[in-house]
Amino acid sequence: ATPDGRYLLAVAAGSHEISVLRIAADGALTPVAGSPFASGGLVPISIAIHERLVYVANRGNGTEGANYTGFTLDDEGRLHALDDAAVPLSATANPGAVFFNGTGTNLVGTQVGPDDGPSFIDSFAVGRDGRLIPAPGSPFPAQATGPFGGAFSPTDPTRLYVVNAHAGPNHGSTSAYTVTRDGSLRPLAGSPYPNRQTAPCWMAITPD
Repeated sequence: ATPDGRYLLAVAAGSHEISVLRIAADGALTPVAGSPFASGGLVPISIAIHERLVYVANRGNGTEGANYTGFTLDDEGRLHALDDAAVPLSATANPGAVFFNGTGTNLVGTQVGPDDGPSFIDSFAVGRDGRLIPAPGSPFPAQATGPFGGAFSPTDPTRLYVVNAHAGPNHGSTSAYTVTRDGSLRPLAGSPYPNRQTAPCWMAITPD
């Protein structure tokens, strides 16, 4: 949902589209004019919103169509693709999630990769025009196989957490990083931290 609570955005992996729905005062949803919109790739699986800037992770079909694509959302809820804002991914990247930090100055995406790796984390600074500037060294090798879901701390836009899903039974873990202004990732001491799960995929952080 957009921060102002006016619109709900949803990715449709089967039709390669993004639906934008207007949220009424009573919570009811109605499609905006022009919805659904093309995702800019194939098999969109995750979406990130900061103010009116939107990025979508497209998984692709194993051959083509894998990328991060940027859009702006206008006052009527219509999506407009940013020119030259798509960041291509390899056919085997298998992106899991894409998300902004709280200030919208950084965006991170996970490359789950094949079951046995390799896996990576893409990290970007976000330019004033909304386009992505890859961090020096990005994509960064994941600390464990299968980085999937993740989140920035709600109280510290430089603190990033990512769950690792493909290390095997009872070997799931959570990686913790400090993210610099240019998007560089610096693991915290002791990271990744074991959570003794199998295939942890999603996570959430309490608002405090």
